[in-house]
Amino acid sequence: MTRFRLGALLLASSMLTLATQAQAQSITAEEAAQLRAELATLKAQVTAMEARLGAAAVPAPVVTPAAVPAVAAKPATEIGWKGAPELKHKDGWSFKPRGRILIDAGTVDAPASIVDRGLGFATELRRVRLGVEGSIPGGFGYRVEADFADNGTELTDAYLSYRDGGFRATVGQHNNFQSFDGIGVSGRIVFAPKMGKTQLHLGASGHWRNIADSVITTRYRQR
Repeated sequence: MTRFRLGALLLASSMLTLATQAQAQSITAEEAAQLRAELATLKAQVTAMEARLGAAAVPAPVVTPAAVPAVAAKPATEIGWKGAPELKHKDGWSFKPRGRILIDAGTVDAPASIVDRGLGFATELRRVRLGVEGSIPGGFGYRVEADFADNGTELTDAYLSYRDGGFRATVGQHNNFQSFDGIGVSGRIVFAPKMGKTQLHLGASGHWRNIADSVITTRYRQR
């Protein structure tokens, strides 16, 4: 912008010098008016040029992009609700408490003249089962559960399971479909292939039981 201004000033100075020389040579009034008009035009052009150069020198405003909200990282352990609080870790571990409580309650009403200890309202804690279950990385699972009843504690479930696609195996102590006195071992194998839209279910089970000496007969039934 300084170079243009100096050039314009030199040009104006030269024209003023010419005007002075022209006045010294006694120019006519018409020539003097023409000279003044040319000087005014030159001054207007210089002013407009300076205005354009000044506007170009103003820096453009810097637009700051809007801040993108940070996405919260997913926690390594998730807490859900599946009948009870369930903790799941991204590595494949999970833990969930389990259990159930069965309470019997009843009342028997009779005339006041009848005296019997069995009358009135009574409750009984029939069964309390508490335990934990979950998964282990690699397709494994576990469950441990105990039964608190009759002033005693009995381990009902304590096993490890393994699942790989359609294959599943369970090893340990777990409930079966029978419940008699003595010791027993049960096993069941299931094969369930799918042929087109038809689902097949093939299975076989075996059961061995050592009945206590006080039991003479045993009956199996399904209902």
